[in-house]
Amino acid sequence: MSFDYTGPEAWRSGIAQALGEIVDPELGVAITDLGLLRRIDIDDTHCRVQMTMTSAACPSADLLADDVHGVLDELLPLGTQIDVSVVWEPPWAPEQMSDAARRSEEHTSELQSPMYLVCRLLL
Repeated sequence: MSFDYTGPEAWRSGIAQALGEIVDPELGVAITDLGLLRRIDIDDTHCRVQMTMTSAACPSADLLADDVHGVLDELLPLGTQIDVSVVWEPPWAPEQMSDAARRSEEHTSELQSPMYLVCRLLL
């Protein structure tokens, strides 16, 4: 559950915990455990989030970005402008998953399936 964070330190764990409830619908793993969150920057009026996906062909990209926006909208002070962007550099890799997610044979095998690897090669 590692991502860069700048903002009120007292909010960090609550934000991480709430975002940890968002699960990738294809893989059944929390986005925090997958390592999809790259950076969260919060100041007095803005919250900027950079996240990635396991593949540029991810059909859940918009859904997950909307979920992140929705969770933060409920947590942050009213009127905070929230910008969630999906970034592709550096590309996501299975090594970015948490130890618990990596140990899960079910999820690791799906990420290493021939179909997943073909999609990654095509993009």
